[in-house]
Amino acid sequence: MRRDAIKDVRVLAKESKDTRTCIAEQGAIAHILPLLSCRDAQIEENAVVALLNLSVDDENKVGLVAEGAVDAVVHALKTGSADTRASAAVTITSLAMVDVNKATIGSRSDAISALIKLLAEGNPRGKKEATTALYSLCIYVDNRSRAVSQGLVSILLSLLSCEGGDTAERVLALLDLLATSAEGRMAAGRLESAVPVLVGLLRSGSPRAKENTAALLYAMSSASKKITILAYNAGAFEHSMDLLHRGTIRAKRKASALLKLFEELKSNASEGSPVKIPTRSFAAICSELHH
Repeated sequence: MRRDAIKDVRVLAKESKDTRTCIAEQGAIAHILPLLSCRDAQIEENAVVALLNLSVDDENKVGLVAEGAVDAVVHALKTGSADTRASAAVTITSLAMVDVNKATIGSRSDAISALIKLLAEGNPRGKKEATTALYSLCIYVDNRSRAVSQGLVSILLSLLSCEGGDTAERVLALLDLLATSAEGRMAAGRLESAVPVLVGLLRSGSPRAKENTAALLYAMSSASKKITILAYNAGAFEHSMDLLHRGTIRAKRKASALLKLFEELKSNASEGSPVKIPTRSFAAICSELHH
């Protein structure tokens, strides 16, 4: 009977705003939340999707969090089936569209860690939804340091070597966001093994991937001279020059900043430096592009 009832609520909650308002006003949320930990995979999946459908309306986003939905959704995120965990991540993304909820969810001690675990070990859909949810939460500044302190940067960089397409773009966008914090830049700057992968994306990624990669390499190089040297010797200079000529507006701006770091490195290089010095200056090459 419970299976049929929660399935009906899931369907009804998708119909219209009026129906969702009626469901919430009738006190259904308090009955739905315990179902996310009932140990019946079918009921748990329908319950979390019912919450997701209810969360479409902003007033319900706030009301769901006030009624304790975060604890229930995080429990499903940690213990549910693969489908339930992915749907729980989508629900967190939906709830986090309201700014106050970003802070509330992030302050929950295991919300971010549960998403990171799904990112690390989930199936393709789980990884995708975890990345999106983490991005939504990390728009709130305090959540960036929380995510970085739990090892998110290293996991994201490791994913770049085995993920492509849309997933890689999402990972890069999240890394770019984390790199706006000092903690994120420091964490990325310690991961030297990721440099060849990033330079490869700078060479052959999609336009959006190239843009975010240029921004990330600039952030990493700003935090570490060793990263600057590694990126330069891996070919980032040439690929940044290409971006300066062909990239998006933001990609051109980040490529220009990265090239200036390489030029500074060149001008400060001493005899026996591991940096391979270009025969033409940055300024000279930029000048050639405009002719």
